[in-house]
Amino acid sequence: MHEEAIITSLRKRRNELSRTLGLRDVKVERQADEVDAIERANELDLTVSHMNRESETIRLIDLALQRLENNEYGICDECEQQISPARLKAVPWAQYCIRCQEEEDRRSTTRGMQEAA
Repeated sequence: MHEEAIITSLRKRRNELSRTLGLRDVKVERQADEVDAIERANELDLTVSHMNRESETIRLIDLALQRLENNEYGICDECEQQISPARLKAVPWAQYCIRCQEEEDRRSTTRGMQEAA
């Protein structure tokens, strides 16, 4: 993919996510019924989880745009090898090659399990 097309695609996705985040309406209301309160709490947790994921994607897009500016786009942050074009096409804001991303995912899972224990 041509650099200008990548930049356009990243900016478009960033704008979409920013709009989505701006449209989210998170209200905390007191519920008279305990079942309603539990249901509302679950909905709120899901909404916050989506907002966190969207905010993280925006952060990663900003980093990808910065890497493009610095001529470092497509280089794995961990092993400094080229990220495959197929991966960048699927996830243009990818920081890691597949191998390093899988390793990062394992480390994150392990940290999450340790924190939960």
